[in-house]
Amino acid sequence: MGKATHPADTGKPIGGRCWIVSKGNPHQLVPAGAVGELLVEGPHVARGYLHEPEKTRAAFVEGLRWMAGRRLYRTGDMVRYQPDGSIYFVGRADSQVKVRGQRVELGEVEHQMYASGQVGDAVVLFPASGPLSNALIAVVSFPGLSRASPADQGGVQVLHPDDRPEAQRRAALLKDHLTEHLPRYMVPSTLLPLASFPFSASGKLDRKMVHDWLLSVDKQTLESAQSGDLDSPGPETETEMAVARAWSWVLNVPLETIRRTDSFLRLGGKQARLWGRATC
Repeated sequence: MGKATHPADTGKPIGGRCWIVSKGNPHQLVPAGAVGELLVEGPHVARGYLHEPEKTRAAFVEGLRWMAGRRLYRTGDMVRYQPDGSIYFVGRADSQVKVRGQRVELGEVEHQMYASGQVGDAVVLFPASGPLSNALIAVVSFPGLSRASPADQGGVQVLHPDDRPEAQRRAALLKDHLTEHLPRYMVPSTLLPLASFPFSASGKLDRKMVHDWLLSVDKQTLESAQSGDLDSPGPETETEMAVARAWSWVLNVPLETIRRTDSFLRLGGKQARLWGRATC
């Protein structure tokens, strides 16, 4: 561990042992490198929560099939082993969402974004309402692009117009990386570059503030922040609107983010199985 160590790299256990099990089933260990819930074992494990027996029973487990007679603590953290044996934090167990019937671990998508080496900070969200509802949305910052637009967005700083073309180029490269390393349903439909993220008093990235911003963002701000071709207007003719609506439905991409210069493949139409959803 050092100054260059990624914050999500928690290192190796000291004074105890750690195990990674299937989410929702602590009796099943996951293969090395797979994402699972972190269990902690050792003399530092507490007896339980004071005066909270139900919470204690849920968090402290005994009699596991692969380790009888030992008591372990379920952290609720989703992690995985790295090649050197250190543990990498992926996200919380409650950060899993369902996208078109497929379970997606938001932290796993964020991990791949950081693994690309292209982003400064990144958050992946699945807003339930607002203009970007029911879609995976990635909000990112890129190193060297920190000039903010003069408009105040309640702690969220949108990129300066002069930096948006470069952000567009980097966002396209990032999406290519995600498409190569993740299943299609895990690739965010929209990438929104920011100048900088809001942080809490403790120094943690304020996910809630970013989430609230997504819920209330207006169309003009969305168009100025999105990673599409910012100089290109949206669909205008009746035919363009019909094509855009079809792409939006097939690819689960918000209609208002589709530009006239967008490519079906760039938006995520690389897998032929998606054509099965199209109708004539």
